[in-house]
Amino acid sequence: MRVCPATPEPSWRDVHRMHRLWRQASQRRWSCERILVRGLRTRLDELRKAIDTFARDLVADSYHTLPSLKSIYADLVVLSSEFAEIQVDLREGHLSAITDPISLEGVELGPFEIRLCWSRLRSGHAYKVHALEPNRAASDSVSHPHVQDDSLCEGEGKVAIRAALQQGLLLDFFLLVRQILETYNPRSAYVQLSDWLGVACSDCGTSSSEDESFGCGRCGCDLCDDCSRSCNSCGQSSCSSCSSLCTRCDADCCSSCISACRDCGEGYCTECLTDRKCSSCLESEDDEDAKPQHVPEETTTDETIATTAVHALRLGEAGIHA
Repeated sequence: MRVCPATPEPSWRDVHRMHRLWRQASQRRWSCERILVRGLRTRLDELRKAIDTFARDLVADSYHTLPSLKSIYADLVVLSSEFAEIQVDLREGHLSAITDPISLEGVELGPFEIRLCWSRLRSGHAYKVHALEPNRAASDSVSHPHVQDDSLCEGEGKVAIRAALQQGLLLDFFLLVRQILETYNPRSAYVQLSDWLGVACSDCGTSSSEDESFGCGRCGCDLCDDCSRSCNSCGQSSCSSCSSLCTRCDADCCSSCISACRDCGEGYCTECLTDRKCSSCLESEDDEDAKPQHVPEETTTDETIATTAVHALRLGEAGIHA
């Protein structure tokens, strides 16, 4: 049985998603823009590696024959003695191995389920690592220093894990993944163990200690130093959802200190409004008032003459009788 090489499509989706977030932050001038730039560069590196691997597999035509049933059975026997529990789901095509509870530098992380989908043995996304009794970091997506969203950061073990998956070496694969779970490398950790109980920023998702975090004065969410905005009018900290830029001066303002012009409806800070109107609308109003008014020309009619005669009599001028 042959398995075709996996395409780099998942990596491309990650790049597209990160680029969309970065573009949105850039347009709105959020302070977390540089964090998203670093994330985009990381996703681009992962995409390049995925493309290189895909091209190498196609050129080498490295389609490997899966191991025999006898070899698979022998691996399962050894796995049952190495792990706390082995589970096989024939309907879903999954093979799972459950580790003993894992503890790293005094932080109890609980047992993990390593779930392999054997129909995708040569894919870079053929398995997941799921925390069964999660003691998550401040970021809800991180259940282990090297596991985020049930995906393992393989680090230096990536080549060995890929080789085991390509050749269908089940025992080698599960032992390699467990070894990474039982090892802590602070240089490649999603969250440092020293910050495990830190606070996750609601805007960018990064974790920081409680001493380095801020609270939004409006909704109360937690913010890191990079994402915290100080209102230009009242000085209150606010998150991206509770703040806006003044249309005229581009000052950061919380939702309490930004008001809509009663004519055009655009949002302005208190310093850029006069009588609840922006300068543009006030100038338009002044220009309208300065326009000359149309005065109708005077005309002389019989009716005007008659009226003048009547007024003369009222002034005491007597008529002369013949």
